[in-house]
Amino acid sequence: MLFWLLPWPISKALPRALRIYYFGPGGAPPPDFYIYYGVPGDFWADPYNPFGPPVYHYPQVGKGDVFFDQNYWVSAYVNTSWELGHWHCVFPYGDPNNNLIPVGTWAVNYRPSYIHISWSGKPADQIHFKLSDTDDNMIASQNNVEKDFYMAITYNVPSYDIELLHFESRIDPEEPININLIEFLS
Repeated sequence: MLFWLLPWPISKALPRALRIYYFGPGGAPPPDFYIYYGVPGDFWADPYNPFGPPVYHYPQVGKGDVFFDQNYWVSAYVNTSWELGHWHCVFPYGDPNNNLIPVGTWAVNYRPSYIHISWSGKPADQIHFKLSDTDDNMIASQNNVEKDFYMAITYNVPSYDIELLHFESRIDPEEPININLIEFLS
């Protein structure tokens, strides 16, 4: 590659999706490295660890794969249903569990890195989300979630697909929640 022949900083010429890493001696790049490859804060927070929570500002079409509605999930419980653009969930006394199961083949061999979930309703003292694979391995989990959050997905065995989105709460039966977005990011 002849990048050094370019008369302007390389960071201006390359697409944002392409990242250049320094793997030289001493563990740190030479002083003029950033002149040619860009300042770390311009495109990524830390050049040595460029991966982290994805940058996403909802709503922006095309930033993730929105597998959200009744075309992509079905509820395993009668207390969760698709209503007017969201999943409406009631937590009956004594059974605070709800599960959404993928519909169709979108989850087969699909390996995103993050799941982004947005929900609304009265604040709960505890609400938990878990994502499981087809071998009942928990591949993402978060307790006491905010109303808009991300979970990193870690595949224990890469050959298993997404099987179940589980959520539970300790909300009183008369306090439903709505799930307003389920989005996956690579």
